[in-house]
Amino acid sequence: MKTSKSICALSAASLLLAFATSLPAQPAAPADGAAPAARGAGGARAGGGARAGGGARGALGARGGAAAAPVPLTIESLTTALTLTEAQVATIKPLFDQIDQAQQDLTTKQAVASTAGTDFRTRLATIFTDAQKKTIGAADLLGTYNDHPYMMAQLGITALRPGKSGSNQNGPGFILETANPWKDTMPDVMKMKNGAKVTRANQWPARRKEILEDFEREVYGRIPANVPKVTWVVTGATAAVTADGIPTITRQLIGRVDNSAYPAISVNIQASYTIPANATGPVPLFLSFGGGAQQAYARGWGSGSIQPGSIQADSGGNSLRQGIIGLTNKGQPRKPDDWGSLRAWGWGVSKLIDYFEQHPEAGVNPRAVTIEGVSRYGKAAIVTMAFDERVASALVASSGEGGAKLHRHDFGEAVENLTATGEYHWMSGSFLKYGASEAVFGKKDAGDLPVDSHELIALCAPRPVFISYGIEPGDPKWVGAAGSYMATILASPVYKLLGKKALDVNPADYITAPMPAVQQLVGGELAWRQHEGGHTSGPNVVPFLEWASTYIKAPALGQ
Repeated sequence: MKTSKSICALSAASLLLAFATSLPAQPAAPADGAAPAARGAGGARAGGGARAGGGARGALGARGGAAAAPVPLTIESLTTALTLTEAQVATIKPLFDQIDQAQQDLTTKQAVASTAGTDFRTRLATIFTDAQKKTIGAADLLGTYNDHPYMMAQLGITALRPGKSGSNQNGPGFILETANPWKDTMPDVMKMKNGAKVTRANQWPARRKEILEDFEREVYGRIPANVPKVTWVVTGATAAVTADGIPTITRQLIGRVDNSAYPAISVNIQASYTIPANATGPVPLFLSFGGGAQQAYARGWGSGSIQPGSIQADSGGNSLRQGIIGLTNKGQPRKPDDWGSLRAWGWGVSKLIDYFEQHPEAGVNPRAVTIEGVSRYGKAAIVTMAFDERVASALVASSGEGGAKLHRHDFGEAVENLTATGEYHWMSGSFLKYGASEAVFGKKDAGDLPVDSHELIALCAPRPVFISYGIEPGDPKWVGAAGSYMATILASPVYKLLGKKALDVNPADYITAPMPAVQQLVGGELAWRQHEGGHTSGPNVVPFLEWASTYIKAPALGQ
């Protein structure tokens, strides 16, 4: 860790400019004959949902990985750049004055800092907290608040490595032979933090607790204890008959989140489900992020959907001060270990399961709810199942980085894409550290993560989970199917420890083991199948229902 001086100077200056990141960066003069560097981060989407992942220089440097000079840290230059009014200058100037004074104090009290310690550090913390509050106020006034550089400032990050582009899926970053540079740092899912090996089923709960803590603190974030209560209302019911003669009943639901503590934000969760009207008991439910499966009814299952955007927007910036995350924080920014969109979407599923538990007349077995999602919603599906042990099973489709794919498998979408502006909101703020190339703590990469995605899959054990991918070109290299197969192999020992069937591959061979043939389902409670289609779960829905029905029993259908 660097000195208090560097921390304060970095944090205060970064926070000061975090609200001004919508400014055009001033490009550095190009070399003779060279084109000016492109500006911007995040950006274009390529085949299969890939996003180009630009790097970020944060508030103190060039934006979007471009070669650009920082905006000068003076009230005059900022006033000129933003064309501020006198009232806006009056709002912002006290912050400049305070930070200037704090930096002068640091210069004169450096010697005191090295000896006095606690009292001086407390003073610095007070300055930093006050600067945060004033910066947010200025950002709101100017309409330029951006959570990404603000989170970088909280963490002391001044630069992030650029992510890969999904528009060119060849060359470095898309070569299997060189895709495992961090294999020697792969966490052992079967080893406790104290070094003890996990050899008995009764040791797993303690190991699971360790893994869960690491994922919450460093990867997906924590759900705050003060999330407001949800009240579900049935807004409509429709009877119908399917093409093959099965009578059904469909109900639309709205989950109204209590916003009495912060009326400025409203959250109304949208969900619906359909069940066979002639079922002789509560039915299993194939619940999807935004979709459904009519093939479920003939098997005595229901089908439903929950709309993730009604819970939390699929975007960063100011959106993280809105939705359920913003409502819970009463409009204030996230802390580094607060939840991101993936956990927020999973929270919505948990609240729907609460409804089914409290309302048996709904006709759904709350212990037989499965969750399905594709791409980013595939990430959400595995995260939902990992954190809520009531979820009975999951169809995790084309989830890629941040889902079932190993972070340490550097092929396709990678950590640096998840830390760029286009995807970081899925994760906790803390996750940005692992894309950092310049920070008060130095730099970090995928090899520094305390966990990896095989452990995310293992958190689902012993419940059945189905890892699904398609094939190229529809499911492109970007999704890193091989990296998810590797993770499935590495998660298998946990399932076997708990008496379940998984992949019959030696974990030591996870890098070299050949992938199964397309359309071949392998494993047991932990299963893998690569279908013949593209970036979709469609061709694996019926195989999933057939597979899941061996573990989750449905009631008979009456006449």
